[in-house]
Amino acid sequence: MKIVATFNNPPIPDRRWDWSAIDADTYDADCDQDGFFSTHPIGLGRTAREAINDLLSQMDPVDVYVAMAFDEIPAVPS
Repeated sequence: MKIVATFNNPPIPDRRWDWSAIDADTYDADCDQDGFFSTHPIGLGRTAREAINDLLSQMDPVDVYVAMAFDEIPAVPS
């Protein structure tokens, strides 16, 4: 598992989606006539930590436990 958090800063006044987090090892996106979409979870949040927590809450708890055991989840200040 390789979690990557990215600062997006969309041009909207709502700051709830400034950060996104994905598992770069499994993330896959596609594009159709309506735009990009993914069948893999994407975490969103006001901070990198919130985005990572949102991503982890959408994943299989066993995968998260294994990643934590191998120290693969980044330590990000809240």
